[in-house]
Amino acid sequence: MKKIYLFILLIPFFGLAQQKRDWLFGVELGSNSITSYNIVVSKTSVQGGFIVEYYIGNHWSLIGKIKHFETGVSFFKAGTNGTSLSSESKALTFKGSVLSLPVTIKRNYKLFSKLKGNLKAGLAYNLETKSNYELAINVDTDNPSSFGSFTAGFGLEYVVNTKTILYLDFETNQLGGYKGNDNRIILPRNYYTTNNLLSIGIKHNFKK
Repeated sequence: MKKIYLFILLIPFFGLAQQKRDWLFGVELGSNSITSYNIVVSKTSVQGGFIVEYYIGNHWSLIGKIKHFETGVSFFKAGTNGTSLSSESKALTFKGSVLSLPVTIKRNYKLFSKLKGNLKAGLAYNLETKSNYELAINVDTDNPSSFGSFTAGFGLEYVVNTKTILYLDFETNQLGGYKGNDNRIILPRNYYTTNNLLSIGIKHNFKK
């Protein structure tokens, strides 16, 4: 199933690679905010990666990235008697990191002569490179170390010349890396790793 998921993500690039069109390659670096810590302060760390982009029209493009960033989950649910000493209490603190392979489709919007805005959405395949369960009370820690997630974001681009573009990106990584639930009365709340990534990057067309 994992191989099928990764294959689906890469299908658009298989066909495009056979066409003689321009590609952009680049690198990016920025901050990573872990927003899935519910009982500790959210953590911010450095993240970075590589990008490849292919334009399929005047306003549309496909983007593939290789990203590495820290992630985590924490939560606590008291037992039915409302105390932390109950045998029904649940608690988890997970700290890890992932190698993420997102594939998104992007829509560009011209703002000024050399400045563009964009919106993007897609899927990502994630592989945990570190999986540290620091605390697990009545929570199953036998979770997959690879998983899919949804990614979306927006950004700005400055066209330096016909070959080079500088850009600023915001992306959120959601609904991936399930780590447990708190079994509420009506509907259980599931806990996933969630990250917000802010990146500054440069991409270039190396075609002569």
